[in-house]
Amino acid sequence: MGVLLSLYDLQDQSYPLTLWIGFTFLLMFIYPLNLISLILFLFGIFAALKNINIGSGDFLYLATLALSLNLQQIIWIIQIASLLGILYSLLFQKHKEPFAFVPFLFLGHLIIIFSQLI
Repeated sequence: MGVLLSLYDLQDQSYPLTLWIGFTFLLMFIYPLNLISLILFLFGIFAALKNINIGSGDFLYLATLALSLNLQQIIWIIQIASLLGILYSLLFQKHKEPFAFVPFLFLGHLIIIFSQLI
């Protein structure tokens, strides 16, 4: 899921909502809806309704991740993704412009998964 949503986000700075819904409902057969996912989902709706300089897709992606992860892991993913995003912005962006953030969230998720395997 993360790879596909990241590719869409890199290309269009958005991804198809139907794709996210499909992946999320499949995961909900394995993991129950929890408070963290619900809160992030509500943030996603709020971000879609208001211009808050972060895309609703970022919150929705995190809401899906939160189905199988705990709050501490989600916070680490956000911190890692933010650090990677800042580094990307400093190294590769000449002007202050929006960029896709889901790929950084995906990389943060991968780092968390691999750190647990070690």
